[in-house]
Amino acid sequence: MAQKLSKPLKKYRNELVGLVTRSNEIFEKQLAYLSAGAIGVSMAFVKDVTGDLEDSRFKLLLVVGWLLLVITLLVNLASHTWAKNKHNKTIAEIDGGNYSRANALKRLKQIDRINSLTIATLILGIISIVMFMTLNI
Repeated sequence: MAQKLSKPLKKYRNELVGLVTRSNEIFEKQLAYLSAGAIGVSMAFVKDVTGDLEDSRFKLLLVVGWLLLVITLLVNLASHTWAKNKHNKTIAEIDGGNYSRANALKRLKQIDRINSLTIATLILGIISIVMFMTLNI
């Protein structure tokens, strides 16, 4: 059974919900900027520092890095729409009077897993590109 919240606690709860929403928006934007920026910087590095890509060593690291960053961008883009749909489903359940906390939490965990995946692909992509750059300086 749900506990009745005091006005200050309810206000604080609503502020936290707003903070989480803004945080998610910022996360998705930063992830996209970092991924795209890393691709751009690495392309400039290849062009300006290593010169001809044919002379570069460990090209597979660069390709893997770019691939991981592109995956990060694409999954981030798709997950934005997917998460919106999951949130809308929870809102519809609330509006329809058939809200299930367990179902809502399950959907949030799915969103968190996708966010974790994009963080992992971003980190691995950047590491791969940095290794390529380090080995070709």
